[in-house]
Amino acid sequence: MELFFWIVLISIAVIAIILLLLALSEPHRPEFTTIDFKGSKEPNLRVLFFTDLHSDICFIKSDYIINLIRCENPDAVIFGGDITVNMKYFDKGTAFLNQIRGCCRELNIPFYGVTGNHDFYLTSEQEAQAGFDNLENRFEFIEGKDGTKYVLSGVDDSGRDERVWYEPAEVPDGFTHI
Repeated sequence: MELFFWIVLISIAVIAIILLLLALSEPHRPEFTTIDFKGSKEPNLRVLFFTDLHSDICFIKSDYIINLIRCENPDAVIFGGDITVNMKYFDKGTAFLNQIRGCCRELNIPFYGVTGNHDFYLTSEQEAQAGFDNLENRFEFIEGKDGTKYVLSGVDDSGRDERVWYEPAEVPDGFTHI
C-alpha cells in the first residue's frame, strides 16, 4: 500500500511539473492558424490576426510579427485587444503596436484593431496612441485579391466585470461580414 501511495504522489508531482513548464513556456511560443476566406473559387482574402499582447508579460518581439507580415503579405492586419494588463507597461505596448503600424504603412496594408477586456480603463486618447484603426462599433470594407469586398467590424469590450456582449455594427446587405 505504501508503494502505491508513493507512485501516485510522484505521478501527480511529475504531471504538475509538466503543466507548470508548459504554462511558463506558452508566452514564448506564438500560435498561428491560417484560415482562408473563400470568395469565388480560390482563397482571396488573407488576414493576419494577433491578440492578447499583454506587453507586461509578452516575450514575442515586434520584429517577429513584422517578419510574418512581410512573408505572408496579408490584405489586412488585425489586433484583437489586450495591450497590457498593467498600465505602467502601456507605453511598451503602444511602442510594439506602432512598430507594427509602421510596417503596415510601408507595405500599404491596413492595420485594424479593437481594445480588449484588459484595456477597458484606457481613455480615448490612450486608445488613439495604440497605432491601429479602431473598429469598435463600426465597420470597414476590405477587398480580397479577386475584388470581392468584405465587411470587417468590431465591437466594444465591457471589461471583465459584469460582461456585456455588444452586437456588431450594422453593415450593408450583400457583403461577407467578418
